[in-house]
Amino acid sequence: MSTVKKGFLLFEVMVSMALLTVSLLFIIRAYAVSRDALRRSVDVVKASLLLEEKLWEFESRETIAAGTDSGDFEMPDYSWNLDVRAAQTPGLNQVSLEVFDRGDARAPKYSVLTYLGEEE
Repeated sequence: MSTVKKGFLLFEVMVSMALLTVSLLFIIRAYAVSRDALRRSVDVVKASLLLEEKLWEFESRETIAAGTDSGDFEMPDYSWNLDVRAAQTPGLNQVSLEVFDRGDARAPKYSVLTYLGEEE
């Protein structure tokens, strides 16, 4: 008389555990990548808002003198650099404004280049 045992073999269980482990590793990696992308997008939004704020401040003056300037924002860890040079077009200055996170040396710098009237 032969008896048939029902259940899983050790090999089947090990294969299913290996597949589960690989799947979980992919899920964890996808979560880490998406969390990093979210952090970077928040940094880009902050920097673009700070760039816009500072640029409006300079544009409200209507004219700007050539030279360099820098400063800090009220928001912690963010600073700005301004570089104003005479443009090829008379009456205009080339304005380069850069915002960066001074707390993180690896963080990218965000900048904008525009033209404003020369100060007389």
